[in-house]
Amino acid sequence: MTDMLALSWLTLQCQMIPNVSRALALFGTGADPLTIAWPSDLHQRDDLAAAARLALTQGAPQTQPSNSDPTTTIAACPLLRDGQPYGAVAVEVHNLAATQQPVVIQLLQWGGAWLELLRRDAPAGLSSNLSSEIVTAILAQQDYTAAAHAAVATLARSLACERVSLGLLQKQQVHVQALSTSMKFERKTELLRHIEAAMEEVCDHDAALVHPPPDSSHGVHHAHTRLSQREHNEALCSVPLKIADRSIGALTLERRAGSGFNADDVQLISAVAALVGPLLELKHHDELGLLQRGRSALANWAQRLLGPEHIRTKAATLTLLVVMGVLVFASGEYRITATATLESTVQRALVAPIDGYLLSAQVRAGSLVKEGDVLATLDDKELRLQHRRWSGQQHELTKQSGRALAKLDRAELNIVRAQLAQAEAQLALLDEQLARTRIVAPFDGIVVSGDLSQSFGAPVERGQVLFEVAPLDSYRVALDVEEGDILDVAIGHRGHLALAAAPDEPLALVVEKITGVSEVREGRNAFRVEAHLEQPLTYLRPGMKGIGKIDAGQRRLLWLWTHTLLDRARLWLWSWWP
Repeated sequence: MTDMLALSWLTLQCQMIPNVSRALALFGTGADPLTIAWPSDLHQRDDLAAAARLALTQGAPQTQPSNSDPTTTIAACPLLRDGQPYGAVAVEVHNLAATQQPVVIQLLQWGGAWLELLRRDAPAGLSSNLSSEIVTAILAQQDYTAAAHAAVATLARSLACERVSLGLLQKQQVHVQALSTSMKFERKTELLRHIEAAMEEVCDHDAALVHPPPDSSHGVHHAHTRLSQREHNEALCSVPLKIADRSIGALTLERRAGSGFNADDVQLISAVAALVGPLLELKHHDELGLLQRGRSALANWAQRLLGPEHIRTKAATLTLLVVMGVLVFASGEYRITATATLESTVQRALVAPIDGYLLSAQVRAGSLVKEGDVLATLDDKELRLQHRRWSGQQHELTKQSGRALAKLDRAELNIVRAQLAQAEAQLALLDEQLARTRIVAPFDGIVVSGDLSQSFGAPVERGQVLFEVAPLDSYRVALDVEEGDILDVAIGHRGHLALAAAPDEPLALVVEKITGVSEVREGRNAFRVEAHLEQPLTYLRPGMKGIGKIDAGQRRLLWLWTHTLLDRARLWLWSWWP
């Protein structure tokens, strides 16, 4: 085989398959086979060559994703001569759907059979020229209708036929798509009904039919007989159009009486039909809308499911039905997920009792304290000086009270006693202020906030918060429930909390309060739900975060997995509904 012939064949083969970016053909089974690449300047061909060699070695078609681009698929097919592989061809196709892979493989197989026609003598040379002419005519058209008419017109001209008709099988009935004699035709005419009946007859027989038959052993084909009689005993030849052993339509050729179809004609027409069928099917598939493609895929799936083979399809379908049955009829626990924060039930603020200066601080945030422990001390020098002054004044007033009593001077005695009471009150106030210069823990707990270790000697104001202390045995859980789930939460619902610090030890909780005010959390509205822990543990600390799940009853598994998406879809439709 010459390089030019092989390259021409490979180029035409690539034009037959949409979205082909690269191709490679190997001829020969030795260590150094003839290699033809398309485009001719292709350099990177390792993956194509590997796929072609695998198909040649296995003697069977192969499909695999491309190493360089996951969106492309490499399809390889061996080239057979008398049932034995003598070469292989591999093509790289962009965006090839799984349902279209068998079509590409069959086109490669038919291309290999067509290549054998190119190697034969004169009659076969005529066949190859006819095939090339038909393929060129189909590929030159932009739409399916024009391509079908170009195919039948080329056949009618090349095979000296009065009329060539092409029909496709749709819902168990054949409908004529193109006539070589006219671009437009009425579908309800008697002629078209006879032609369609003849095409349905050949589809039912799944083999080429000739009228008049070569001998009586071939039987009588009534639809072809009626069509021949209507057209003044013209000779007919009908062949089925197939894809992957599935009939998709038929070709019907008509000649004048006396010019019948011999065995070579039937073989040639069958070979051309094997090439025309996939090409027109690809053209027709490209023009289908989304709904029609879905129907076609569903029909193909049903055929594979109800057919005698395709065990994998049947097993996958059965598995899918079982899974769907479980999702529809089985129930599961509906659990509402929310971010959670651990909070203390009680939190005491310790403030500065007087204006003064910080003398010392023994703890800071995170420290564990017991009731009565000194947390910080304020400077009490000024208070002690005031205490001494008022203590001396009290002593002096006591003496004055004694002298007034000795003189029986009632007026002076009353004045001194009033001053003495004022001094005693001042001393009592100073004693209280001196006692409060020591900030002590009101109960056993943990210091939640406050760090004065870097503020010794700093002034503090009366009422300034120095520390916040929370107990270690009383906690509540604050859950941020999204507004889409809040209606499914009720007081008394149980659930579990998994903290980030201990995710493998869920804590049981019970909902005890639902607030009616929402807050924006990470761009979404959330309602605060409070719950208490059934068994608080010693390692818990306020401020711990985690994920809470509230049990909201039993629901169908399908509803559990789809209700969020369905709710969003309903809301979106409502926003656009007039």
